[in-house]
Amino acid sequence: MRRRQHESLEERTLRLLENFREQERRELETSEERVARLAGNLQRLQRRRESEWVDVRRTRLQKNVLRQQARRESENAEERQARLQENALRQQQGENRKTSRCGK
Repeated sequence: MRRRQHESLEERTLRLLENFREQERRELETSEERVARLAGNLQRLQRRRESEWVDVRRTRLQKNVLRQQARRESENAEERQARLQENALRQQQGENRKTSRCGK
């Protein structure tokens, strides 16, 4: 009977040890799953961040292009205005010459 109790105790110890190992294995799997999930989250965040940086760069480039276009249009308008003033001045000087010749 004592031997049987001893075997029982040994079997119980083995069962508890097996249960403990199974619990450790489950916790390890859970831990690995958690690490995998966190790694996936990190990758998604990095992709989103890269995408946001691409958007920021694209926006900056678009603003720069718009600024350059506005500057060129402003310069073109100023040049056009200067040409119109020069033409008007030449035309006026030409008319003045004609009238001064006619008056002589």
